[in-house]
Order: sequence, then C-alpha cells, then structure tokens
Amino acid sequence: MKKIINFFKNPFVNVVLILSLSIGALYFTMRGDWQSVISAVFAVNPIYYLLFAFWVLTHQYTMGVILTLIIRSIKPNYKYHQGFVNAISTSFFNGVSPGATGGQFSLLYINTKQGISGSESSSILWFDFMTYQGSLSITVFLLLVFGKDYFWDHHSNLLPFILAGFVVSIGIFVGLWALVRFKWVYNFISKLIFTVGVKLRIIKNPENAIANLDRQIEIFETETVKFKNSKKLGAIVLTLNIIRNLMHFTFPFIVIYTVVPGATFKMLLPSMTLMACIDLIDVFFIVPGAAGLTEGLFALLFGGLFESMGLDTMLVSSVLLIWRFFSYYFIMIVGALTFTGFKIFHIKRST
Repeated sequence: MKKIINFFKNPFVNVVLILSLSIGALYFTMRGDWQSVISAVFAVNPIYYLLFAFWVLTHQYTMGVILTLIIRSIKPNYKYHQGFVNAISTSFFNGVSPGATGGQFSLLYINTKQGISGSESSSILWFDFMTYQGSLSITVFLLLVFGKDYFWDHHSNLLPFILAGFVVSIGIFVGLWALVRFKWVYNFISKLIFTVGVKLRIIKNPENAIANLDRQIEIFETETVKFKNSKKLGAIVLTLNIIRNLMHFTFPFIVIYTVVPGATFKMLLPSMTLMACIDLIDVFFIVPGAAGLTEGLFALLFGGLFESMGLDTMLVSSVLLIWRFFSYYFIMIVGALTFTGFKIFHIKRST
C-alpha cells in the first residue's frame, strides 16, 4: 500500500496522469471534428491570447496581493512580488497534486525561505484558506440564486452534486473557524493525528513529539489572535477573494465572447453559474487538476448553453481547448518556471 501511495505522489506520474486524462477527454469531445477545432483556434486574433494570459496572471496576482496583505500583519516589509511568487507556485503544486493538497507544503516551504517561521505560516495558511472558503461559499451561493433560471431549466439533474459540493465548501469554512473559536477542537484534531502517527510508527519519539505538539498548539493560538482581532484585514481579504472568484468564474465567458460569433452579454451569468457548478463537482474528483472530469463537464454544460443561445455548438470544443490551456496548463508552466527560478535563487544565495 505504501508503495502505491508513493507511486501516486510522484510528480512525474501525476503529470502523465493529468495529460493522459485531459487528452482522452479532449479526444472524445473533439473526435471527428479535430481539424475544424484547430482551425478555429488558429483563427483567433493573437491579441486575444495576450488578453487571456493577462487575465489569468492578474487572477494569480490578486491571489498574491491577498497573501501579501495577510503576511504583512506579521512581516510588514513583505513585498507584492514575493506574494505573487508564493501564489503562483502554490497554484502549480495544487494543480499537480491529488486533491490539490500540494499547495500547502509549497506555501510553507516558500514562506520559510522568505523568513517566515513554520508556526507563522500555519496561521497564515489557516486565515488565507478560511477567508477563501468563506468568499467561495458567498460567491457560489449568489451565482446559484441569480443564475437559477437557466440552471433549473437545463441542468436541474445535477442539483444533488452541486448541493453536496456546496455543503463541503461550507463545512470546510466552519471547520477552519471552529479550529480557533473552540480550543478543544484544535487540540482534539492535533492529538488525534499524533495518536495515529504513533500507532503507525511514523512518530519515532512520542515524548519529544507530544512536548513539541503542545508548544506548536500554543504558538498557533498566539499567532491566530492577530487575525481574529483584525476585522478590517478580514473584510479586505474577503472582498479581494470574492473579486478573485468572480474573475475565475468569468473567464470562460471572456473566451466565448472573443472567440464565438454572436455571443452576447446575456451569456455572462449562465457561464459564471456553470463554471461554479463545474468547480463544485470537481471537489469530489481527487485526480490532479480534476483532469478528464473538468473537460467532460465543460463540454457537456457549455454545449447545452451554446445550443440554448442558438450558437454554433461545434465551437464549444475550441472554447474548451483555449480556456483549459490558459486557466490550467499556462499557469502550470508559469508556476513551474517561477518556483524553479525561486529555488535556484535561494540555492545560489546559500552557497
């Protein structure tokens, strides 16, 4: 079992898995129409591709601004470019790890190199993820309310999956809030993990480990007080996260509007709602990048949207190819290069 787990933790294996599932999904989506799809992709004005790149990088930069503002409450001289490096590297590791779990380790590693302690990083991670989940729940709820007409008419059969994903999002937010609001929750979870670690013999020295655990719990409680008492920072970060989410949900429409003849702003709200639905369903698919499922859902849901709007459904595959490249693969490339550059810089600095 351990060998199987280590096998799927291998980044190379995950990249191969992502490409295989994505290519497979794209093949079934575009089979018999590959030539026209590629022709449509090459027919797009190159300026629009620059726009798409700018849009997704601005989205990443917004994530970096959020991290910068949070970290500045601990380290006042933290720079915006450091936040951007942190954000896009985290996106890369989230994208290549099962269940998007690699980003947390990336953030801890980069923060350490940027002069932030592990205990401070834990509180930053807690505050960042909690406010993100809170903003996501608010944004998705509003989209499902205001976009309900199209959704109910065309995709009401997906409601159980949508509600399940929404409940998970709310549950994560409440759980993170409870970690700090109720001391016993954090103590219970920490000691449960410790107990499991001892039984599995992952923790070699229980006496030293329990002393370190108590010390880490105390430090975590001290660090998170800074965020609990800063309502202004919480409001700013929550607002920026809502903007970040809206940018993410709007991107498919940006691609559609610039690529598909006859597309109008009438498609904006349905497009955002469908993108929110895709993200909620993707929560249950732990394959890195939700590869395969994301492409399949996009083709299915947006194919229905194109048909209802009287647009050429043959162009859905072209939109899918462009949207998926910029929203995922482009970020993976830039994130990998950024993290590699960051690591090389710090290796040279330490020699």
